[in-house]
Amino acid sequence: FGNDSMDYVAPLDQSEEVGLVSVLKRRGFENVSIVPVKRLDWLRVAGGLIDINFYRNCALPTGGGYGWYVQRIQQTISNAYTTTTTDNNNNNNNSGVSSTVVEDSNSLVNKEKN
Repeated sequence: FGNDSMDYVAPLDQSEEVGLVSVLKRRGFENVSIVPVKRLDWLRVAGGLIDINFYRNCALPTGGGYGWYVQRIQQTISNAYTTTTTDNNNNNNNSGVSSTVVEDSNSLVNKEKN
């Protein structure tokens, strides 16, 4: 909460080689995705304060406070899935892990819309 995407690439304006993305790539993770968020985006969480469900303790993750973040997560997962699927199809090495993550994130959003 409150982090910027850059915190995972070059934290505190340090070299990128100390960032989490670089560390994961050195450990063998080829496709590392970061949810695009700026620090000021987190002010949007205050939007949840105008949601009556917030005060009733039944606000949805897709509501006014965090809906924007859930959408960005879903888009980032979908993009990562597309990239991974394309890479795997080119290498003939399919894995069901990414598919499961995308389906789970889609079902979360779809359940809360109903």
